[in-house]
Amino acid sequence: MNAKAFDVSLCVEALGYFNNNGLFEACAVGSFKSQEGDVACTPCSMHSTTPTVGAEALSQCLCVAPRYQKVSSACGCAPGYFYVGASQTCETCPVGLYCAGTQVGGSLASTTATLCPANSVSGAGAVSLAACACKPGYSGANTACALCLPGSYKAATGPGPCDPCPSNSTSGAGSTAATQCLCNVGFTSNNTQCVRCAPNTYKDTLGLPCLFVFSRRLFVGRRLRVGRGLLSARKTKRHARYYYDTNKQWRSIIYLYS
Repeated sequence: MNAKAFDVSLCVEALGYFNNNGLFEACAVGSFKSQEGDVACTPCSMHSTTPTVGAEALSQCLCVAPRYQKVSSACGCAPGYFYVGASQTCETCPVGLYCAGTQVGGSLASTTATLCPANSVSGAGAVSLAACACKPGYSGANTACALCLPGSYKAATGPGPCDPCPSNSTSGAGSTAATQCLCNVGFTSNNTQCVRCAPNTYKDTLGLPCLFVFSRRLFVGRRLRVGRGLLSARKTKRHARYYYDTNKQWRSIIYLYS
């Protein structure tokens, strides 16, 4: 069989290929070539690339996910991202804001982040107002978060209600944990409950333990057994009144015994 010779100089670069010093090579990732012949590969537009080498058409240039998505004929920020002019990139939406992404008819440069309503917060990458939720210590819808009232608390982020403090305890407005519920005056903590102060003790401040009360007349120069230890009553001036608190400190009080 006779083989016919042909002139290789008549070969031209196919779609997706270019001439590299006599060698036909595929266009690199991020470029394409949509016509035959000795034509250079065309780079994809900003923030887009091709999935493989040898792309033959502009349509094979895809916006780089997840930060970018196609908006009209260009790449814009995807939901959950906003545009940073200094770096000319789309970055993750920060905590406390939400980012809808580039909208149809909008530009990449105009893609901004929006602050959540007062007293609400969102996680990083939030895409809409619905992602904003009331902070701990606040309750209600995300557009109208109200401060928890005294005597209640809310530990979690979200629309849930404020939880009431346990019986005989209260808290300040906007409390964020059950530990901020303090036993009322006249009550002291016993495990997880607030119980009345025992006889011969009192409490006039939230949160503190009940305190022992002594009479100068009864205890000057004497020793009093309290719990396992012996506590000495101090000598006092006439009509001075003292108690011995659970922190082992003497403090003056109103006279309670004659």
